Amino acid sequence: CGDRVAVLTDSEQLTYRVLADRVQSVATQLGERRRLVLLETRNDVATLVHYLGALAGGHVVLPVPAGREHTDVIAAYRPDVVVDA
Repeated sequence: CGDRVAVLTDSEQLTYRVLADRVQSVATQLGERRRLVLLETRNDVATLVHYLGALAGGHVVLPVPAGREHTDVIAAYRPDVVVDA
């Protein structure tokens, strides 16, 4: 199952194994302490990997649309991490 395709885009193909490795890498980078992660979302692999990585690490994800101003959201929720995937 690890060598089967998990994600397929016009420019990229990830197997389940590669996806799991990338997700684990993000989870490790975020650390063990539970965090609020503000994630600027796009329809791309990087956003998917960061989203799954945050969830795998036990973090809370606050998705927001990319390319917009998020000053009010950041002020209101004070996320521990802001990810512009």
